[in-house]
Amino acid sequence: MNDLLQFAYIQARLQSRHGQRPDEALWKYLQGIGDAGHYLYRAQEGALRLWVKGLHASQGSHVIERSLRQRFHSYIQEVADWLPGPWRGSIQLLKQIPDLPALQHLLFASSVQPWMKEDPCLSTLLDEQGVFLPAAVATSDYHWMPAGLAHEESLLTHWLHHWRQQWPRQAAFTTGMKFVAALYRRQIEALSDDPLSSGHQRQLMTLKLSGAFRRYSFQPAAVCAHLGLVALDVEKLRGDLVRRIWFPDSGKLYV
Repeated sequence: MNDLLQFAYIQARLQSRHGQRPDEALWKYLQGIGDAGHYLYRAQEGALRLWVKGLHASQGSHVIERSLRQRFHSYIQEVADWLPGPWRGSIQLLKQIPDLPALQHLLFASSVQPWMKEDPCLSTLLDEQGVFLPAAVATSDYHWMPAGLAHEESLLTHWLHHWRQQWPRQAAFTTGMKFVAALYRRQIEALSDDPLSSGHQRQLMTLKLSGAFRRYSFQPAAVCAHLGLVALDVEKLRGDLVRRIWFPDSGKLYV
């Protein structure tokens, strides 16, 4: 089966998943719920069930965040498995995006956060005492990380460069991939500036990624646009839950 036919098959599956994403009516309904436990209970009844099934507020924010990251990793892997072999690896690399802030912290901070020791990916960079091992980077999935990163440099720039190097050399798909990569940069930088933001920036990026999903149908860029939209959903869910766990009396005030 050639790439065109394969991406036509993939597009049909993406369209189905695209239609299963939570809509604004669900988000507005959930915004009116201030209690994290009640929020999770109601979220399990609809389009967010995949992400929150089995979670409860008493687990704490770190456990919930780790669960969401792991479920997002699994979702990316599932979608990557639909793709032709040459594109599979580049899509799998998207799993590393949620790890970038923590990786940047490990490179420059003097201490390791306790939750990092429990993370199945980040813990591979720590020794038995939970101390960061810079030498472990070279033989890990994060081998693209520069050894001499300056404080003012963003790890995102290096990740994007590495990601682009993994794209198969297929000119017909390059324009769409470059466009979505630029959107990814804006999305990640916005979240880095305000990790709990879910207002105007999220709405704007949702519109742009939705447009890219339509414009680059039957291309790998549509796959990346879909995963970017799912990432926005998961990030909003994470922000909603973390706020309600940290500030149980004010969660419903955020929109």
